[in-house]
Amino acid sequence: MNLRNFKLGLFGRRYIDTIYYFDEFRLSETNVPREVKKSLGGIYNFKKIRDKGISLSFFEDGEVSADIFSDIKNSCRTSVLTKLKNNDTPELPTNRLDWLHISYLDDISNINKINIDVPISVDFCKDIERVRYLGLLKKCSIIFDSRERKHLYDNIDISTPVILHDPNGCECVINKKVVMSQDHEPLPNLNVNGAGDVFCGIFLSKYYNTSIEEAVKTTCTETTKALVNNEI
Repeated sequence: MNLRNFKLGLFGRRYIDTIYYFDEFRLSETNVPREVKKSLGGIYNFKKIRDKGISLSFFEDGEVSADIFSDIKNSCRTSVLTKLKNNDTPELPTNRLDWLHISYLDDISNINKINIDVPISVDFCKDIERVRYLGLLKKCSIIFDSRERKHLYDNIDISTPVILHDPNGCECVINKKVVMSQDHEPLPNLNVNGAGDVFCGIFLSKYYNTSIEEAVKTTCTETTKALVNNEI
C-alpha cells in the first residue's frame, strides 16, 4: 500500500524540560538521579517518531519550563511545571496542513483565537474536568487522553472518538461506549518520556492513511518501537 505523506501541524507550548532519570523513584525517600538532561518537550516530542512519511510543522503558544522525573523501572514519569511565558497566537497556515493537533488543550492560553479549517485532534495533560472544553471537543475528529483519566468523560456523551491509552493498551470510546480496544504488553525498563505525544502522532498517521481500527490495533506496538529506537 502506498502511504500518503501526512502533513501534521502541532500547536502547543514550547516546553523546556529538565529530565531527571532514576532507576527507581521512591516517594518519601532521598532519590539520586543516574542522569540529568535538558531537552525540548511537548510538541517537539513528536520528532521521536522518525517517520519520513510524516511532515511536522510547529506552532508555539508560549513557553514553559518543566522538571520531569523519569522512573525507568516502573516506566512512568511525573512533571512539575515551574515557569510560564505567554505570547501572541501564532499564524497557522492550515491551507498547507492535512491535520492540526493541539497539544495539551488544558495548558493553552490562546485557543479561542484560532481559526481552524482542517481536521483537528487534541490531548490533555492535567486532571481537570473535560466538560469545560465540550464546545471544541465536538469539533474534533479525534480526542486523546490517558486511560487513567477515563472518569473525566463520565458526563460527556460525544460521537467524536475518544482514544484512551496507557502502557497496557488503548481503547476507543464513542458515545460513552468502548467500541474497540487493544491490549499491549509494556516493555520493562523503558524510558517513556514523551510516549503520549509519540502515540498521538503515530495514531494520527495510521488513521489518516488506513482506518481507526488499524490505528487502535497497531499504535501501541509502534510507539514502543519508536521509544526503543530513540534509546539506541
